[in-house]
Amino acid sequence: MFSCLTCKVTETLVRSFFQHYETWRRIDKREKRIKRLKAILDTYATQIIEGKRRTANDAESNNLGPNLISRFLDYSKKKNEPITNQALRDIVMNMMLAGRDTTACALSWTFYELTKNPHVIPHLLQDVYSICHHNDDEKNDDNDDVDYSYDKISQLKYAHAVAME
Repeated sequence: MFSCLTCKVTETLVRSFFQHYETWRRIDKREKRIKRLKAILDTYATQIIEGKRRTANDAESNNLGPNLISRFLDYSKKKNEPITNQALRDIVMNMMLAGRDTTACALSWTFYELTKNPHVIPHLLQDVYSICHHNDDEKNDDNDDVDYSYDKISQLKYAHAVAME
C-alpha cells in the first residue's frame, strides 16, 4: 500500500512538472527575445550618446542643442561632474519608453473621443486632405500625391485642436 501511494505521489509530481515545463519553456523564449530586443535598444541608445558626446567634445560647440541628452551633457560640463554612459543610456531608454506609452494613451483617448463625436471626423479629414494632398481629389488613395512630412503635419490646425481637446 505504501509503495502504491509513493508511486501515485511521484506520478502526480512528474505530471505536474511536465505540465508546467511548456510554460517555463515559453517564459525562457520570451526572456531571450526581451534580451535580444533590449540589446538592439541599447545599441541604438549608445549610438545616440556617442554622437552627442562627440558633439560635446568639439572645441567649437558651445551650445549642444535643445534635446535632452545634450542638456544633460551641457549641465555635466558646466558643473564639472562627469555623467556616465550608463546614466545617459538610462535617460534615453526612459524617454523612449515613456514617449511610447504617452503617445499610445493620447491616440487611444483621441479615437475614443472621435467615436463619441463623429461630427468632428469630416472636418478632421478635410484638414488632412487640404494640407497633405497635392491635389484636391479627396478620394484619391494614391500615396504619391500625399505628403506627411513634419512641415505639412505641423500645419494641421484642426487636427492639432482635436488632439489637444
